Amino acid sequence: VSTAVTELHGGFSGGTVASLLNLAGSKDTFDPYYLCKQALPECVSFTPSSKAYSPVRFMTHDKDFGYGAFFIMAPLNEQVVRWSNALMGFKYGKDFVYRELMSVNKGGFFSALTTSMLVYVGMLCIKFSPIRSLLFALRLLPQPVTVGSKLGDPGYRETAKMIAETGLCMALNMDKCTKLCGVGSPSASVGSVLKDRLEKKGFYFEVDTHEEEVENNDGRDM
Repeated sequence: VSTAVTELHGGFSGGTVASLLNLAGSKDTFDPYYLCKQALPECVSFTPSSKAYSPVRFMTHDKDFGYGAFFIMAPLNEQVVRWSNALMGFKYGKDFVYRELMSVNKGGFFSALTTSMLVYVGMLCIKFSPIRSLLFALRLLPQPVTVGSKLGDPGYRETAKMIAETGLCMALNMDKCTKLCGVGSPSASVGSVLKDRLEKKGFYFEVDTHEEEVENNDGRDM
């Protein structure tokens, strides 16, 4: 399964910046199955086939989305999707493939190359404390403790909706949720109940499938 970001609105939230800083500072998060191993004891020795992990680390060409660049949130988002699959007893199989990329639409090879380079330069800048402090001082990065934003920024507005609706699922529709206890992902814990509630709040979900086998994908990664 491939997810492509085709359009972005708003800026990075303080929470997103904090997540990226944690990602850059912890080697464990670069283990693609780190969350899976924390979720289930049997995952500690989990060794999926090589085809089950095919992230876009620089740029790629996807038969559905064309040229794509590295998406800065992919390492975090992909972890959560694999974690959900593990929590659901590997509902989609142990060789389930999920990756995210940033589609450059008609930009082509050089657009994907340039975008990926800029993303990595930005990540390198926030990794070093002096540069990071300067970016915070110049207000080019939001503070990790930011609690407000300009009216309508989807990074805050839509995230608030998702958090609130997840809580309402457990408060009002517990009988329709899964029996998973403890810390779990929204997909594994409340699943379609959350999807139905979000659709009533203006969210739109569309799923498209292809008959071709995954192996026939002409994706070329770099």
